[in-house]
Amino acid sequence: MKKLLWISIPLVIVFLLFTVIKIGPLFNFYLIPPSPKAYAKNAIDQMELQGLYAKGEKWEETKSKVLKNTKHAKSYKETHPYIEEALRVAGRKHSFLEKENNNHNSSNNVTYPKTSLNHTILTIKLPEFTGKQKEGKHYANIVNHALQKKKYDGVILDLRNNTGGDMGPMIAGVSSLINNGKLMTFIDKDNNKASVKLDGSETENGGTPVKLKHSKKVNDVPIAILLNNKTASSGEITALSFKGNKKVKYFGQNTAGYTSSNTSIKLYDNAIMNLTTHKIKDNTGHVYENNPIQPDSKTNEPKQDAMKWLKQQSH
Repeated sequence: MKKLLWISIPLVIVFLLFTVIKIGPLFNFYLIPPSPKAYAKNAIDQMELQGLYAKGEKWEETKSKVLKNTKHAKSYKETHPYIEEALRVAGRKHSFLEKENNNHNSSNNVTYPKTSLNHTILTIKLPEFTGKQKEGKHYANIVNHALQKKKYDGVILDLRNNTGGDMGPMIAGVSSLINNGKLMTFIDKDNNKASVKLDGSETENGGTPVKLKHSKKVNDVPIAILLNNKTASSGEITALSFKGNKKVKYFGQNTAGYTSSNTSIKLYDNAIMNLTTHKIKDNTGHVYENNPIQPDSKTNEPKQDAMKWLKQQSH
């Protein structure tokens, strides 16, 4: 029995090592640095596993081409153009490779929201957000403070030129205007569904959750949402969070059409694949797959028209 035990222990160790070597890269865990060839293969495997469009003839052709062209690569950097080519197929226009030296998460690049009160109409200018968790809480608190402290009869949520980033702080900021529960549904390539929910100020299954101390719900206030062709990605998702609310109306122009959910996948050299993994169904049942949100009122003067509409609602 002891002899059998001593034989089985090495076998178990070998099995575990083999498992870690094979599966570890899917979780960015490596016992030894991968070769450039293995690095590119792992990127392709991740895309095939999660990419919304990583299936069919075009994907198979692209996958074969990338694996062939990276077979003799001498560095990780040399594989990046081929990985980017594969991302454009596996995730289409919303997917991209973020290089290690990109530093757009620096606090120096964070633009914070602005609020103003004019004739009982509260205007919130909600910009893109690509900062860190602490900055995200400050971002959300600026908006939430105005919503909780000021007196107003209507709200203009200006999402024009909001190019996206982390949806969590954006939605947290305006969370007092949104009912708790399901915001929308994410749908993957195998038609698996995941509900994005709101609990107080915290999102679930979407973005970085931000917990705010005072975010009492503001009910029965009409909301005008301003859109343009630079409202994109998480800016669009924030707009979709209000779908189904009968007191909400959208003004402006069609959005940029990046209405899908991305997953960030870190590679061995700290490059990050931002891969499109889900399409979106809003609370009215409409499915978005990188197509634009169309406003209820198409106008070149969205703020003026929104003001008129809000004043009508208060009478």
